[in-house]
Amino acid sequence: MTESAAEELGLEGAGEVVDVAETGLHAAEGIYDAVTGNWDGAADSALSMSESALGVATGGLSTLAEEGWDVVAKEAGLPAAHEALSAATHAAGDALGAGLESLVGDDQAYKSAVAFDSGDILGGLGHMAEGVASTVSHTVEQDVTDAGQVLGEAASGVEQGAEELWNEVAP
Repeated sequence: MTESAAEELGLEGAGEVVDVAETGLHAAEGIYDAVTGNWDGAADSALSMSESALGVATGGLSTLAEEGWDVVAKEAGLPAAHEALSAATHAAGDALGAGLESLVGDDQAYKSAVAFDSGDILGGLGHMAEGVASTVSHTVEQDVTDAGQVLGEAASGVEQGAEELWNEVAP
C-alpha cells in the first residue's frame, strides 16, 4: 500500500510508518551486503539508511531538499545528492583507511583484512592492535635513539667547549 493510499483510507501517520520501514529496509540491505563482503553495497545502503532516517527526523524536509538539489544538479550537469554524498564519504573513507593502514603497517593490515573477510572480527582487531603497537614502539624507539644522539652531541660539545676554555685560562 502506498503512503497516499494509506492516508486516503484514514490511516494517519502512515507516511511515517512507510518511511521508518524504508529506513529499516536499507539497514537490512546494508547488513546483508556486509555479511556477504559487498562493502561498497554496505556503504551505499548505510548512506541510504541515513538519508531515510534524516527524512523521518526532519518530517520530510531533508528529502525535499535532496529532491530540489537533484533537479538543479541534473540541469547543471552535477551529480545527484546521493552520488555526491557517496563520493564524499568514499573519499573520506579512503583517506581514513590509508591513514589507518599506515599506522597499522602493511603486513598487519593485510592480515587484519584477511581475518575480517573470513569473519574473524577479534583476529582482525588483534592484528590491527599488534600493528599499531609495533608502529608506536618503533617510533618511540627511534625518538629515544634520536634524543640520545642529540644529547650525546650536546655533551660532546659541552666537553669540548669546557676543554677549550680550560686551555685558555689555565697557565
